[in-house]
Amino acid sequence: MEQIVEAFLDPILELRASRNGANFARLLARETVDPDESHRGIIAEYLDPTARMFLAALQQALPAAAKSEVALAYQFLIGALLLILADTGRLARISDGAASGDDITSARNALVRYASAGLRTIASDRRRLPGSPPKQVLQRRSATA
Repeated sequence: MEQIVEAFLDPILELRASRNGANFARLLARETVDPDESHRGIIAEYLDPTARMFLAALQQALPAAAKSEVALAYQFLIGALLLILADTGRLARISDGAASGDDITSARNALVRYASAGLRTIASDRRRLPGSPPKQVLQRRSATA
């Protein structure tokens, strides 16, 4: 699992760590979360093919996992990656300097461990979490929203 996650993360994190690539990585992070991105199609054209290959590799490595759970885990991974790419200094601020967004190696290693463990968990434990609402409650909530 770690090798799949590393293969996905390493190219963009190497770009973020480079002197010339840091601004491009931040721009990429911004484009990814921009509500108007779908109108421009940049992410769909340039990043979705890679995302689909990564999802296929994850699904192959986790055959017991539901496709929807693998896709959600991917979204969680992307969320964490975007925070690394867009480093605004918040990590250093909220950790009182114990961690820094500039330490790409530490962030990468922690994210590989974190994402790999999460992916393994979704494949092995598909039970409803204690305290989470039953599916019919969630469906009612979404119908009234």
